[in-house]
Amino acid sequence: MLTRREFINKFYSEIVPILEPLEQKRKRYRIKNIKTVLKCLASGTISMVLGILLFKYKEASSDPTLATIATILCGSGFALWCFLFESIFSKISKFETEIKNQIMPTICSYIGDIEWKKRSRGYANGVRESQLIRKYDYQYCDEVFTGSYKDIPYVIAEVLFTEKGNKGEYPVFRGIIIKIDVNKEFNSHTLIMPTPNWEFRILKGLERTQLDNINFEKKYNVFTNNEVEARYLITPTFMERLNTIKMAFFARRIRCAFHNGNLLIALNSRRDVFSIGKLYSTILNIKPYLRMYEEIASIINLIEHLKMYDKSGV
Repeated sequence: MLTRREFINKFYSEIVPILEPLEQKRKRYRIKNIKTVLKCLASGTISMVLGILLFKYKEASSDPTLATIATILCGSGFALWCFLFESIFSKISKFETEIKNQIMPTICSYIGDIEWKKRSRGYANGVRESQLIRKYDYQYCDEVFTGSYKDIPYVIAEVLFTEKGNKGEYPVFRGIIIKIDVNKEFNSHTLIMPTPNWEFRILKGLERTQLDNINFEKKYNVFTNNEVEARYLITPTFMERLNTIKMAFFARRIRCAFHNGNLLIALNSRRDVFSIGKLYSTILNIKPYLRMYEEIASIINLIEHLKMYDKSGV
């Protein structure tokens, strides 16, 4: 993995030349999109205003066709507004995907043995069994990074978990799930939850335990079926690097679980985490690329700690 300085140098020397033609294309797309927005907005507004005026005029008239015309006008205006928003989001998403398809392989090669995929499935497996997220019915995965560091596989997935209700689906969790195949020998099931824990629920087979760290106890609750292993796993260095991940991803809350040989981390975040290539801002700005580098680097640092404290001594 490149150092931060090396990454910056590589970006300006190798990535920017790739992005410059795409930046010109982005400017053309932006102008074209703005024109489409203005046309749809103007047409939709005029149609809605005319429809409303006809509805008011209908009250003073006995002509039944006015109501039909007014309804058509209002419906047309609403349809144009819907088309407007759909067009905006569609073009932004299409442009961002085009950018990522061209530069992500190179960006990933700078970070290490890692691969980026768009809208993949099955990468959040194990979350339900670990009790990391409360009950959910569906999972949606927008973007995924799969990689390996010093023979330790890991996955970073941007996900949405929803639960089925009487009036449709509602979100249970939105953010990042990190799954690390821990190179440690542990048989326990340990859960670290932030305090206060707003998800009032019964944790099956786990009991609350306290650690000898006052500052830690103020921020987190630990639930486990093996207190000895929990104390071995949750070291001050581990919590420090876990907090670094939280800050790197600008997450509101973080929780994690040791379960079935894996470390699972959930980061609550409503922002588009891996946002690169926005249609309405320059794609030559290094900040979003550097932020992605720092996010993944924070996970690598945690894996380095886990590797260091491997019981097998490897």
